[in-house]
Amino acid sequence: MLTTRNADVASTTGVLSEGKAYNLKPLPPPESWDLFCRKAFQWNKCPPHLEEICKYILRKCEGLPLAIVAISGVLATKDIRRIDEWDMVRRSLGAEIEGNDKLKDLKKVLSLSFNDLPYYLKSCFLYLSIFPEDHLIERMRLIRLWVAEGFVEAKEGKTLEEVADDYLHELLNRSLMQVATTTPDGRVKTCRIHDLLREIIISKSRDQISPQL
Repeated sequence: MLTTRNADVASTTGVLSEGKAYNLKPLPPPESWDLFCRKAFQWNKCPPHLEEICKYILRKCEGLPLAIVAISGVLATKDIRRIDEWDMVRRSLGAEIEGNDKLKDLKKVLSLSFNDLPYYLKSCFLYLSIFPEDHLIERMRLIRLWVAEGFVEAKEGKTLEEVADDYLHELLNRSLMQVATTTPDGRVKTCRIHDLLREIIISKSRDQISPQL
């Protein structure tokens, strides 16, 4: 089975002419809302005072699961009592997405997720560009690499590796990384990043390097 976002790739394999291609459809509104609420509110219902904002944001995701998970991961870090924080995300998203190119719009949503990261996570996230596409990243190796690169800030009562582990879980909670395998006791063993997010990372890394050249 071949999966691709590029119709030209599918065409070269002959599956289009043979009628064997299956085009994945966007999630219908009820399923999109369910996924959004599970991530943004940890399985709870959307508070009434945020419903209008959330439904606007969800419409911008156009039923694309990765976009829904990414933007709800951003919102999960916001205070539900601070409607201004949620409205800021809504306005940022509205300014970014205005075309009919779903893939381009998805990348804009993912870029917004990156821009919302606290400063101490941005360097750690950009560092993931060193790993090949679809690579299974070992948790302990990644943690030690972050520490060795000087990305991890000292925190009282914790070792640098413990702080780096907290960073990793922040990225996982924001759905910017995915758990690939776990240990028998349920801890993260390996993780991965979606190929589209990897493209965003590489693009952002270039943006950071270019001004210095």
